[in-house]
Amino acid sequence: MTANIRCPECGFLVREGLEADTESFSFAVRGDTTPEYHRLLNSNDCPEDLQDLDVVESVMSQTESCLTRIESNITRLRARMKQLETQKAYLAEYLAKNKAIVSPLRRLPPELLLEIFSWTLPSILTVRRHGSLNLAESPWALSRVCSRWRAVALSSPFLWSLIAVNYGGLGYEDVSPYPASMLQAQLSRSRAQNLRIHFYGSEQYTPAPQRQLFMLLTSPAQSTRLEELSLSVTCRLLPLLVNLENESFPKLRRLYLQWDAAHSRQRPTAQQLIRSFETAPTLADVGIFHEHYYVPVHLPVRQLTRYSIDGPWDMHRHILRHARFGLVEARVDVRFGVVPPPGPREEEDVIELPALRRLYIKHSAVVLDYLRTPSLEEVALCCPKGEKFEAYATSLQALVARSRCPLRRLCITGNFNAEDTVKVLHAVPSVKELAVIVDSYSARTEAEHLLICLTPPLHDEDVSNDGCEIGSSGTTTPTLVAAAHLTTISLGCDNGTRVAFELFHSMLRARWDSDDCALHTAKLFVDSEVGMSTKKHPHREVLLDLYALRDEGMELDMREGSEAGEAMGGWTFGSLWN
Repeated sequence: MTANIRCPECGFLVREGLEADTESFSFAVRGDTTPEYHRLLNSNDCPEDLQDLDVVESVMSQTESCLTRIESNITRLRARMKQLETQKAYLAEYLAKNKAIVSPLRRLPPELLLEIFSWTLPSILTVRRHGSLNLAESPWALSRVCSRWRAVALSSPFLWSLIAVNYGGLGYEDVSPYPASMLQAQLSRSRAQNLRIHFYGSEQYTPAPQRQLFMLLTSPAQSTRLEELSLSVTCRLLPLLVNLENESFPKLRRLYLQWDAAHSRQRPTAQQLIRSFETAPTLADVGIFHEHYYVPVHLPVRQLTRYSIDGPWDMHRHILRHARFGLVEARVDVRFGVVPPPGPREEEDVIELPALRRLYIKHSAVVLDYLRTPSLEEVALCCPKGEKFEAYATSLQALVARSRCPLRRLCITGNFNAEDTVKVLHAVPSVKELAVIVDSYSARTEAEHLLICLTPPLHDEDVSNDGCEIGSSGTTTPTLVAAAHLTTISLGCDNGTRVAFELFHSMLRARWDSDDCALHTAKLFVDSEVGMSTKKHPHREVLLDLYALRDEGMELDMREGSEAGEAMGGWTFGSLWN
């Protein structure tokens, strides 16, 4: 055993065999103290004898001296500790550098390293929001690690082919985050690679830098390399866009145009109509969003395979007629006053689209009455406020009957109705997948009603053994599971809305346990961050029940935030590249 010895100066105990400066933090009473001192130490009395007072003062003096030495030792040890931590960090860094010498990464062939680099590129959502000229993001960050990585990064034009400039959110006098020299460097590094350019102008920001970069990105040297072009146009950029009529776009495959918010309400003149892309020989995918007014854009409509435009019916009819043989996907949003009359008058007014697979309809259910789509597989219906969903449901049933199409997926959003939705599902049994997007309070109410309608009845005392409900008179009536043929049910909450998650779970559980239902896949997407994976989520118990379904074999996909919002856009055939 290690013996303890007493410090001759202050009475502290010191472990025998340790250095003199390693005093124990245990305090022992000095041997020359008196019983009276012990009594005073453990009571509230005042010392009456001068001898006792001298003892107390002596103990205090010696204790303070001991504390001073201990604090000095602590300071010295802290300095030593800091020195050791510095040495540790240095040695760890030195060791890491030595390990790097024998690391397999140094022996990776350039082709494999380049493949890894391609997986580090930011998502299109990140690039759209923050731009591509960010030194902290790939590919810029890759070129600043070491000479070998830089050489590999600069040798691959593909890494530099996506260019995004976003002036949205900048104030009029803010410093531009997009230096022209940096943009020129990226264009140079992309070399002969086809370009994907996203340029989002803003009326709130000074126009001079925007014009400079726009002209640089759409110059003749770049226009011949453009494969994808997405533009948010301001009134000051519109003349530059019109002047592109003289440019050539031999490789342009995808085009998206929109006008920047409420500040671009100034209508273009007749001389400013956009003909720049009319002769693009490979253009097949077009999206145009007119927020406040319709701007005619001349397009090579006969070669389109996809289009998404909001505009008058005459424009849609022109595109549908001339692109009918190659059109695979169409998002038809009828706006700006001109709508189709109720029902086609003649058979020749019906437009047959033999290749159309996906169709989105908004603002006019009558459009469905003008179409024949023998290959249609997916439909998305958006019923705006003020319109009746019954008209959409009726026209869709007529379209399916008229076209005899293999419709397998239905997505509804906007001002939909639960009862009419169930009627469509029963009338069109080929529909195996149902997606519902809730974006308002009224839609939330109907969505919860729909979840109740889709929940199979429980087989309890009110249901007979053969699956028939027992009425109040004791007779039995057949009970049907609503849309038992559905294999996939997807629920999306948009614009910050919520639904009763417990209703969603109850419906899934009942259909999963039912022998009459074909359900095997479910999706729950919420566009705001609700913390689905955290313990503090208000619906944590429901979420745990949903995870239990996944453990039992159900294919369950749950997402939140921007990822969920992007995915819901795909439910209505929104563009995934833009």
